[in-house]
Parts: sequence; C-alpha cells; structure tokens
Amino acid sequence: DISFFYFDDIKKMEKSIKINESLFKMLIRLHYEGIEKTVDILNIKLCDISVNDKIIKYKNSNIKISEELVNLIQDYTNCRLFQYYDRWGNLLERNLYQYEDYLIKSPDRNCDEMSYCQNMKKTITYYFKTISNLCNHEVKQKDLFASGFINFVKQKCEEEGKNDLYLVNIFRIYSKVRFQNKITSFAKEYGMPGNLYSSQLRQKFFPYIVKSKYFENIIKEY
Repeated sequence: DISFFYFDDIKKMEKSIKINESLFKMLIRLHYEGIEKTVDILNIKLCDISVNDKIIKYKNSNIKISEELVNLIQDYTNCRLFQYYDRWGNLLERNLYQYEDYLIKSPDRNCDEMSYCQNMKKTITYYFKTISNLCNHEVKQKDLFASGFINFVKQKCEEEGKNDLYLVNIFRIYSKVRFQNKITSFAKEYGMPGNLYSSQLRQKFFPYIVKSKYFENIIKEY
C-alpha cells in the first residue's frame, strides 16, 4: 500500500513531532526534497551540503533544498542527544556521536565504517517507526520521495500555466513523446542522479499520481 503526501501533510507531521525534532523533521524533508533511500542519506557528508547555496551534492548531481531543511540541518549538527521513551513511558536521553564527516550521527561512540553502514540502516528504520507512531500513521521513505517529486512537477506545471490533465499525462505510462521528454527533464532538474529513462520513471511514479487528488480532479472534470 502507498500513501501520497502534500506539503500540508509534511507540515502536520512536523507539528506532531515533539522529540528529536531537528533529526526527525530533517529526515522527513531529506526524503521529501529528493533523497530516495536510507543508504543515500547515510552517505551524505557535511562537506556535501552548501548552506549558502541551499544544495546537497548527491551522486554527481545537485539537489536544491528549502530554507526549512537548511535550518534543520544546522540545528541537527549542533545536537548531541537522542531522546526516546522506555517501556514505562519515561523520556530518556542518550549521546549521539559524529562519525567522520557524515551528516547522520551514530549512537555508537566506537563505530567503524562497516558497523556504521550496517547498524545505521537499522537505526534509520527505527527512527521512521518512531516518526510513524508520533504522526499516528505510517510514514514510508519511498512515499515521501515520490510525493515530493510529483509535487515539484505540479509546481512546475502551475508556473507554465498547465492544468492537472497535463500533469497526469506527464506520468501516464502510455503517453506521447513530448510528455516522456518532460518527465526526464523534470527529474534531472529535481536532482535525480544517473541515467533517467522515462518508462522507468512513469512506472515508479504513476501509482502515486492515481492516489493523488490531481488524478481525482481530472476524473471529476472529464
């Protein structure tokens, strides 16, 4: 099952988060603003982030990030403690440690490269389970990533004066060549790395379009 998130949903999530605010909100926005997978987030180093230019270098590409995300990253880099609840509901804290130049800190003071990669994947999974509990609904990283890209394309369509039918056609699996070129162009502008093929992009994102109000709008209209 998948979920589609609008920007208002992201704001509601952020309001629901009362512990580890900079960390959890930063993770949500990193995925929503263009980082796809856990391993990609774990590979981000502080030197990859340009605060002034609001850019994250990501697999030979550049992802433009919001002022809000920049502020969260700065807050998180100054954070040294992780908050969690024990089984009796008591709020406890533990130390976080900077591992080399990586953005995401480790709860293990003595981690090495292998343990950082292996253990932090589990840790990020735990973080998102906690985020889901705080938000009272499941928050999946892949849903944040897909929703963020589609809403980026929606904004671009609005800037060009295009309607929701045009937006849906960009993602439609069987669409005309001009729409196929559009989706790859937007994906590159968004900062997606690697070789981008329109057929793969449409297969990945079209289910989310169907889940969105943008698709509902054209069904009602036509």
